[in-house]
Amino acid sequence: MKKVLKHTFAVFAVFAFAACSWLDIDPNLGVDEEEIFGSYKNMHKYFDYVISTASDGYMENNIFLGCAFVEEKSSGAAEDIYSLDATTDIADQGLKTRNLELKQCNLSWSAVNSRNVSDKPVSKAMWNSIRIANKTIAALPGVTDWSDAERDEVMGYAYFVRAYAHFVLARRYGGVPYLDKALGSDGEWDFVRPDAWDTYQRCAEDFYKAYQYLEKTGWMRRDGLPGEEGHLNSPTREYPSGVSALAFRARALVYAASPLNNRHGIEDWKQAADACAFALQKAEEWKFSLVPFDQIETLYLSSGFCEESIWAHPRGSQDNDKGYKALF
Repeated sequence: MKKVLKHTFAVFAVFAFAACSWLDIDPNLGVDEEEIFGSYKNMHKYFDYVISTASDGYMENNIFLGCAFVEEKSSGAAEDIYSLDATTDIADQGLKTRNLELKQCNLSWSAVNSRNVSDKPVSKAMWNSIRIANKTIAALPGVTDWSDAERDEVMGYAYFVRAYAHFVLARRYGGVPYLDKALGSDGEWDFVRPDAWDTYQRCAEDFYKAYQYLEKTGWMRRDGLPGEEGHLNSPTREYPSGVSALAFRARALVYAASPLNNRHGIEDWKQAADACAFALQKAEEWKFSLVPFDQIETLYLSSGFCEESIWAHPRGSQDNDKGYKALF
């Protein structure tokens, strides 16, 4: 397995450094690396390629490719592209045509349409997102012309992105090497594959760091509280918050404690339970709430956000598949 990983990363290295202009800083941004880290505005633009789907070419870098579905952009077709690792999330979306097929145990091409990796390059997008996060984490301590709040906000994004991308990869492949720095052409590419428990624990650590940074800057939620301006209608709702970081931390630890990955028996479950309780406590403090059961379809079939959306990817409206994929 070690040799397999070595060869896999070697191939990725050749690919990455052959195209390092777009892997590090997309040329469409019109700025170089020094300008990116010298400007809070440019840094946000840099991260839009990771967090927002509004930018052209986002398919190769965007963390939302880890969702249950993403509208196909590469060919212009308005069909959902599902992936097998997200079938539980898909089924939860109700009785939409393809979701009903899954509930009927139909895994046909029409139900799970992930045959073409170029349509949904999940692995490529996750590794690219990890690299962007690592370069950001390494660069920001040396940035002097930002305020502390600006630096902490972006550090929170970076730790969240790094954790979430590894989380997506672990769900698909089991344990994966946890990259905590951007690899160079002269770096070490021979990694021993950890088990999934290790990967999920590392994810949880980074999600907690994201929470700490975002809490300091007041970004515990991305919109206004109920009754305040911007409630459920903030232009930055796609960005992570302190509450969403805690929610994903709890989820990662539940995966680590599961029978498939558990290492320490009941202690792993206690750790996961404590994380879930803390996430719920903060969600209640920041006025998130469950939608009524008879309105549960608004989690998936509404074109906007709802009171239960801790972190969500708005998807707009399509003829028979309107709605968005609510991650939490």
